[in-house]
Amino acid sequence: MKLFKRLNPLQWLYSFLIAITLLLLLIIVALSAVWDVFTLRDEFIASADKHTAYIHDRLVKNETLLIGFGAFVAGGDRLNLDAAKSYADVMLARYPQVTMFQIARDVTRHNSQDFTQEVNGLLGERVEILDNLGQRTALESILEKKPSVFPVMFIAPRGASRAMGLDLRTIDVVSPLLPTGKQIPHSISVSDPFELFEGDQAIVMLHTVVRGDERYVVVLVAKLADILPPELLSDSRKKIAIKLRDRISEPRTLYSTLNTQNTEPGINYQLSAKNHLVFADYQVSVDFIQPVQIKDLNWLKTLIILLLTVALVVVILSVQRVHLLVDKKLADQRANLYRQANFDPLTGLANRLYFELAARKMVYKAERDHEHLVIYFIDLNGFKSINDIQGHDAGDAVLKTVGRVLRQNLRNEDLAARFGGDEFVIMVRNVRDLNGLLHIMEKLRASLLAPPVDGVDTQRLSASIGFAYTGIHGYAYDNLIRIADSSMYGEKHNHYANLQQQENLS
Repeated sequence: MKLFKRLNPLQWLYSFLIAITLLLLLIIVALSAVWDVFTLRDEFIASADKHTAYIHDRLVKNETLLIGFGAFVAGGDRLNLDAAKSYADVMLARYPQVTMFQIARDVTRHNSQDFTQEVNGLLGERVEILDNLGQRTALESILEKKPSVFPVMFIAPRGASRAMGLDLRTIDVVSPLLPTGKQIPHSISVSDPFELFEGDQAIVMLHTVVRGDERYVVVLVAKLADILPPELLSDSRKKIAIKLRDRISEPRTLYSTLNTQNTEPGINYQLSAKNHLVFADYQVSVDFIQPVQIKDLNWLKTLIILLLTVALVVVILSVQRVHLLVDKKLADQRANLYRQANFDPLTGLANRLYFELAARKMVYKAERDHEHLVIYFIDLNGFKSINDIQGHDAGDAVLKTVGRVLRQNLRNEDLAARFGGDEFVIMVRNVRDLNGLLHIMEKLRASLLAPPVDGVDTQRLSASIGFAYTGIHGYAYDNLIRIADSSMYGEKHNHYANLQQQENLS
């Protein structure tokens, strides 16, 4: 608190400017960080929309390919596998996200003979039924235990022929998508993700085709990695979850990296976006999450702001220093002028002008408060001989000593002044009676009797003191000064008369 009290208005102003500058710095840095986060969010949302559009494009193309492939099964009087193979080969070469095409037929006890003849006619070989454990069993034996099977009768590319005859009802991720009884599922169904022989994650997109009284399913197998944007897979920070919702089962997760940990430092804030893809028979939701990391913020901009703020503070401090120096110089000049106008330069006591102004106020206040004060008029005896014989420097030294002695014998509330030459005037407040007045006067007289002054002989130096007391002489200042002066001259006359008499006797 004492520090604040010592600050002048100019220092307060510059301290306020520095505080405002630092506060603005904090606000600007905070706004800059918020701006960076919003910029990151806009970029993140734009990126999420771009990735979603990519996924949508791949799924739509896969749907189109699957429906086009099913047209080769549904059209014509007989199943044209050669045309289907040509279509599949062209599409596999053109669209790398598709791994495999398949055709499977719903086989029951009623149409098993037709299926056997159809397979023999198309493939020239008998197809055994293969389950998911790799066991091959004759069709007749399986139909004795099961009402129907869905064996694969076409695969493209042909390198995957080891799955020829595979009963799709034994595949957990595909079985819920197959038609049961007389039910005809929706046009397109999508399976849960599963692992291919190569270790990649893939999904099955299935389309039911009715050809006469027979039901077929055409299958498209696509790797999940080929459906997702490559830049998304290479960005370990951006997490994604792809969920599918259809009319067959509860919502399922097709792909998710939300549980993977990010080891880079963040700022406890993450960006998120949720997009929906609506298809004819199912919906896909794509969730994106990306934690905001410290390095994502534009620290260069923040550094520039800090440097500019530091530069501004330095400028303010420099201007403050100049102003303080100028202000100090002006204050010193004002103080010097005030001292010159109101104080004696030799003794440091008030001069005559200052004393008269201050004394009049003191007299007025004493009269108002019913107090008494005394004015002492002092003239130095023997000073002229010191000044004439020992020199002016000795006289100045004596005057300085007298000024110091008077200050030492007075209170702060009293007033002492040099009227000129070797005359001094003192006003003492709150003097209760004549005894107190005389006590002070004798104290002053004793302190001014031959005071020690370095290099000056003051043995013959003394003081003649006159006084005026408001308790006797009233509160008129001019009258008090006149009475004190007259009193002093009367004592001075007696002093020199006594001195003359002593010289005559000697």
